[in-house]
Amino acid sequence: MHESLHFNLLYPRNKVCNTQMNNSNILVKSDIDHLVSLQHSDPGFFVLAVYSFIKGYLRNRDELSYEQATFGELITLLREDLKASRYLSAQDFQFLNTFGSGVMIANRVRHSFPLISGEELIASVFRLKQFAQLNEFYSN
Repeated sequence: MHESLHFNLLYPRNKVCNTQMNNSNILVKSDIDHLVSLQHSDPGFFVLAVYSFIKGYLRNRDELSYEQATFGELITLLREDLKASRYLSAQDFQFLNTFGSGVMIANRVRHSFPLISGEELIASVFRLKQFAQLNEFYSN
């Protein structure tokens, strides 16, 4: 069976949460709960939902509309913000630099609806957990 998504949520510490701590925490928890409920549905929909959550989180974090930044630009903003605020390991940099590969899979689902392999599903769960750890709203 595939890895299940279990989240021990922490309080996110980002630009949105600093100004709206309670509302933002509720939104993140609600979104994660929604992802957890989708994980045993269609793998393609789940992968698409994971990356939709991540894009939405980053757009909200930096208060940017869809037209204002591509996914790559959002990841660059995140990397620069994380570099300025704390130490990032080589593994963290590697993760952020290769994050786009999962987005390509999600885009394939959006445009051609292929079957998603178990490995791609597990990779999306792993990437979501890494993303949440980097943004400090998840702990193992």
